[in-house]
Amino acid sequence: MRSESFVQKNRKQEQRASQIRRRGLCIAAVLIIIIAIHVLYLLQMKGRFYHVSALNGYDITGMSVDEVTELFAGADDCTFVKLWEDGRMELMVTLADMGYSVDEAQLQNELEELVQNQETFFPWRFLFGRNYELVLPVKLDEDTLKKVIIADNLETPRVPTQNASLERGEDDYYIREEVYGTEFDDADLQKIVKEAVTNVEPDISGTFLNIEIPSYIYRKPEITKDSEELNAVAAVYNRYKDAKITYLFGAEKEIIDWETIEGWLKIKNGTAELDEKTIYDFLYDFSTRHNTIYEPRTFVTAYGARITIDNNEYGYRVDVDGEYVRLLEDLEKNTAVEREPIYEIAGYSRNGNNDLNGNYIEVDLTLQHLWMYRDGGLILETDVVTGTPTQERETVAGAYAIAYKASPFNLVGQGGGGSNSWDVEVKYWMPFCDGQGLHDASWRTSFGGNIYQTYGSHGCVNLPESAAAVIYANCGTNMPIILYKS
Repeated sequence: MRSESFVQKNRKQEQRASQIRRRGLCIAAVLIIIIAIHVLYLLQMKGRFYHVSALNGYDITGMSVDEVTELFAGADDCTFVKLWEDGRMELMVTLADMGYSVDEAQLQNELEELVQNQETFFPWRFLFGRNYELVLPVKLDEDTLKKVIIADNLETPRVPTQNASLERGEDDYYIREEVYGTEFDDADLQKIVKEAVTNVEPDISGTFLNIEIPSYIYRKPEITKDSEELNAVAAVYNRYKDAKITYLFGAEKEIIDWETIEGWLKIKNGTAELDEKTIYDFLYDFSTRHNTIYEPRTFVTAYGARITIDNNEYGYRVDVDGEYVRLLEDLEKNTAVEREPIYEIAGYSRNGNNDLNGNYIEVDLTLQHLWMYRDGGLILETDVVTGTPTQERETVAGAYAIAYKASPFNLVGQGGGGSNSWDVEVKYWMPFCDGQGLHDASWRTSFGGNIYQTYGSHGCVNLPESAAAVIYANCGTNMPIILYKS
C-alpha cells in the first residue's frame, strides 16, 4: 500500500510538471506569435504613423510623411484674417491671400523626426497611440503682404488728416480746426497684422483671426488750433489785413495791399511781426523804380530831336527812411490810405515817371531860343541871350528846377578880377542853378542870334520883359527847365 501510494504520488507530480510545461509552451507560443505580429506590423508601418496617432487633433493613423504634409499644406488657405474698424469689417483674406504659406519642406523634416522617434516597445504607447502637437511652420512673401494689406483695399474710404489752417472769412482771418482723419501708413498696418499672425496657428478645418485696426496708427495733424504760431499769425494778419496804401504819381497809381504786405511779415518761433529788412528792400526797389533825378534822361526837343541830358538835376527822389516811418504808420491804421510818397527831392509835376508832365521850360543854347509848356501846350516861345561861352560865364546845360521866383529882384555880381561889378534891378527873377536864372533884361534891345558869343550874360538867360512876365506868371517853384546845345 505504501509502495502504491508512492507511485501514485510520483505520477501526479509528473502530470503537474507536464501541465506546467505545456502551459509555458503555450505562453511562449503566444508571445512568439504576438512578437511576430508586432514585428510584421512595424515592418508594414515603416515610415508611417502608427495606429491611434493624431496631429493637432487630426487622425493621421497609417499616413506617410508626404500624406500628412499634403493634408496640412492647405491650412494657409483655410485660415482667415478679418480686419475690423469701429465695428465694421473692412477686409477679409486668407493667410494665403496675404502671402503666407505652409513651409512644406520644414514640415516634412519635422514629421520625419516624429515618425522616426515613434515609441515602438512601450505597450501603452503602442496600444493607445499618441496625439502630437506641432506648430505648422509658415513662410511669408513680403511683396504679397504689401500689396494686400493697404488702406486702398479697405471697404471704407480713408478720411484725410488735415492740419489746422488760417482761413480768410468775410471780416477777418480765423483758424480752421484740424481734422483727425483715418489715413495711416500702410507699413504700420502691415506690422500689426504680421505681429497678430505670429500668434495664430493655421488650421485645416478653418479658423478666423480678428484684428482691430487701432486708432493710434492714424496720422495725427502736425498743426492744431492751439498752435502758438498759428494764433500769432492770425492776430498779426488781422492787424494789417485791411491796410491799403495807394501811392499817387499823378494820374498813375501803385497800390500796396495785403498781397504785398503779407510777404513783409516775419513768422518765427510762435511770433509774427513786420520784417524791417523786407520792407526796406521793397522801398529801395520802389525808389529805384520811381526816382527820376540824377540819372541821364531822354528828352525830345521842340523840333522833335531825341537827345540825352546827362547833367540831370531835376526830378523826384524818394526819401526811403522817411517813407519807411510813414509806411509803418499807415500799416498800423489798417485802413485805406491814398497819398504821394515821402520825397527827399520833389519836382513840379509828374505822371508816372514822366516828371515833366507837359510843364517845363526848354532852352536851346545853340539856337538861343526858349519854349515854355503848360499842361502839354506851348504857351510861349522867344529868343533869348545866354552866357558868353567862356569858362566863367557860360550858361550850364542840363535839367534843373526853378528854385523860387521874385519880383522885383536886385541882381548883384562881380566880374573876374574884382572888376566889372553890377547891381541892377529886374522885374522878374527865376533862379535855377548856382546863381544862374531867368530874368528880364531891359538893357537889351535885341535877343537871339549870335549875340551871346560876344555880348552874352554872366550865365543867366536874358529875356524880353514881356516874355519874362508870361514865364513868371506861369512858373512855379520846382518847375523844370531843360537847357541843351543842339
